[in-house]
Amino acid sequence: MILQEGLITFISKMPSGQGFPYDLPAVNYSQKMLASKLFFDELLISISDKELDSKLLSSLQNIQYTLNEYNSSDIQTNLKEIEILYAHFVQLRSILENDDFSSKEIKSELKSFLHLLQSQKNEHPLLQVIPTRLGKYWKDLFHCYDDKRIPRTNLDIERSFNHLKKIKRKRTGVNKCSMYFTHEGRSLIHIENITDKYKDDFSESRFLEEFTAKRVFVTKEQLENQAQIRDLDKSFFKSQYHKKIPLLDAELTFEKLADRIKLI
Repeated sequence: MILQEGLITFISKMPSGQGFPYDLPAVNYSQKMLASKLFFDELLISISDKELDSKLLSSLQNIQYTLNEYNSSDIQTNLKEIEILYAHFVQLRSILENDDFSSKEIKSELKSFLHLLQSQKNEHPLLQVIPTRLGKYWKDLFHCYDDKRIPRTNLDIERSFNHLKKIKRKRTGVNKCSMYFTHEGRSLIHIENITDKYKDDFSESRFLEEFTAKRVFVTKEQLENQAQIRDLDKSFFKSQYHKKIPLLDAELTFEKLADRIKLI
């Protein structure tokens, strides 16, 4: 049971709020792998003097070897760099999201921020992508803080476009769009996939045949039984192996399991 719970915690996904780059679920997952490594190390030591199925022992040793390789590689160094970049990204967001500030105040905050980045230029060269990008858009970046009618974010801009499209449709009565393949491409692909095997037969009856209900050659009882088994399997799979366990909860679980290992 200890091993099963440890494996479930190990393979569990990380809950993600807004996703990268607004949070770092992949980095948290990597940190959880380090906690997993410590758990499996302690588990293998505790069972070293006990008889264990050879296949299970081999699988555990393979997991331990893989985790050792992973945690001793350059990945950890790269992850630290990502965390540093992320911290500065969060700081930049906190400055730009102050929509009650004037453009002058935002510029002042950004200049202090850029001065900090300049002092870290040699230690973290990747941070220079931030001043480079800000410099590219600097001229037109601040109008929205003085004129609230100007959309500040990409989402606000898209909402503005959609609002204008609605007005155009109402006034002109034109619903068709000239960019047909851009808007209808997905539907065309679905139809193409359905009709591909009938490419030499363009008859209407052959096309409609694909959407006609087919006779099922199993009994109703068999279907119900299969559906029940599938639902049970699906329920167990979701409850156990589709868990999303936050990093802190995973670390606490491994600590509790480690305490239980000592009692074996």
